[in-house]
Amino acid sequence: MSEARVLIVDDEQAIRETVCDMLDMLGISAMAVENGEQAVETVTDNPNRFNLILLDYSMPGMGGEAAYGKLSEISPNTPIYIFTGYGDSDETKRLIDQGAFGLLPKRFRLDELQNVLNTHSIVS
Repeated sequence: MSEARVLIVDDEQAIRETVCDMLDMLGISAMAVENGEQAVETVTDNPNRFNLILLDYSMPGMGGEAAYGKLSEISPNTPIYIFTGYGDSDETKRLIDQGAFGLLPKRFRLDELQNVLNTHSIVS
């Protein structure tokens, strides 16, 4: 993989667009999908395609918890962060216990995203 790529998984179009714009400002290539099923299909097609996955916890259909389980199986070396508007709940803590790298508040700031990218040496 020659360029940094981030997969954004969120059912809210405004969130997907905002995060893509933030990553673009940082020189990072991003792809966004609107649900867990699309994320699993996308990662299954090429398990090494992404350097990072930002996964919404609460989505219709395959939610974040089910998607996390499948994505971490398909691409075990790709860091997955859960982002949620509900804060630090028992459910999101369970995903951290299962190996998710961390939680991001749903309305995270650019510097918070930059810290996640820096943690995993993801640069443009």
